[in-house]
Amino acid sequence: TTEAHELLHSKAAFIGMNLPAHTAERFRWLLWARKTQLLIFQGEFAEAKRMTAAMPGSLDKSSIQPGTKGRVLLEMSRIQYADGDFVSAILHAKNAIMAFQESHNRSGTAEAHSIIALAKLAQGNLVEAIDYLQISSDLVSSRRQSILFTHISSLQAVFLFLYGNYTRCGKIIDELLSAAEATGWIQHALWLHWLQSRIAFELGDYEGARALFQRTRCLARNCGNEMVLASCAAWSTRCITYTGHPVQAARLLAQYEPNPESLLFLGEAQFMAGELTQADQTLHKSLILWQQDKRQRPPVYSASLVHGFNLVEDIAFGNGDTGYSTGQMLAQGLRSAVATRLHEAASEDFAINLETMRKMVRSRAISQYDPQLPIYAYLYSQALEQQGEDNDDPNAIIGKAAKQLQERSTRIENPQQKIAFLRNNYWSQSLLQAAQASKMI
Repeated sequence: TTEAHELLHSKAAFIGMNLPAHTAERFRWLLWARKTQLLIFQGEFAEAKRMTAAMPGSLDKSSIQPGTKGRVLLEMSRIQYADGDFVSAILHAKNAIMAFQESHNRSGTAEAHSIIALAKLAQGNLVEAIDYLQISSDLVSSRRQSILFTHISSLQAVFLFLYGNYTRCGKIIDELLSAAEATGWIQHALWLHWLQSRIAFELGDYEGARALFQRTRCLARNCGNEMVLASCAAWSTRCITYTGHPVQAARLLAQYEPNPESLLFLGEAQFMAGELTQADQTLHKSLILWQQDKRQRPPVYSASLVHGFNLVEDIAFGNGDTGYSTGQMLAQGLRSAVATRLHEAASEDFAINLETMRKMVRSRAISQYDPQLPIYAYLYSQALEQQGEDNDDPNAIIGKAAKQLQERSTRIENPQQKIAFLRNNYWSQSLLQAAQASKMI
């Protein structure tokens, strides 16, 4: 990317060029599009947004070719998606599709469909988003070794993970991984290995998940990716908590360099170990760090993993209608549970956490597709038991979440995986047991 930046911003390469007016205009628009694309790829969304004020002119009045116009519209839609303006992002992406179709550009058409899919997902329309992404994949299915096909297929795997079809998600990963590694798409290979590890975790195979996170960690070490390395270490150790050894996990997590994710999992381990005062302090620190993380929409274009949620749940739910990322929501929920067990339900922090959980459980975008929903609902219901009659009925919350969980399991094609999801996943099991105890299922 450094070389690309130098080339795109170099004036020396163009000295002495005497281009016809229409060619010069096309060149200016194309250069603008590629500079903007590079900024977005690098995660420089604020600078990319400023590029809209430095456009070469009025796109409607320009005489540039459809292919170039499509590229400009596509980058505009990317900026709007990153800025959270999903309506405008979809509008510009659809206009880009028409321009690309006029110039018979299948790759550009596929890219534009993928932006619509991401925007639809962020709006809460997961099923519609999956359909748009399938169109995108079909358009480039003849270029299976390309980075574009790999990227679109990786997004498909994520969307299916969110939908709950872990079987189909795993098959796509298996089909993609060897090609991604062979062709040198290392960031995507990391992403896919990561998602494979997450599938095992969701199915309650915590020993298997730990082994997979360790394998991903080795790959991250080999390619020098420090962020993925740290996240893999945290998730691998989190698996120890879920195999019934939270004290051991907490001891290991306490040795890691503090970051919002490692502190979240440390607080979770302390909570499960009954170390409630320490858990409260740790989760408070985690929340502060999550709140300081002011990234915009996750950097899906460059497949850059930052933590374990940013290229999975946070593509759909991060900074949604609650304004919180997945990691922050988990920390809020766990801290509410800690306060409940410490009998501090009258505290100001508890009231704030409870209100946050209420917003998430009742109105958060596409909450029925959020893999973390069983945790949120269970913790929220536990906290509600300490409140008065003016609040939500904890049994109703448990019952609704249990039915959503059972519905999610129907989207798992493999019968063994379906059983594992309901019986072996710690939070699925806890939620269903609570629902049965309250006679809600």
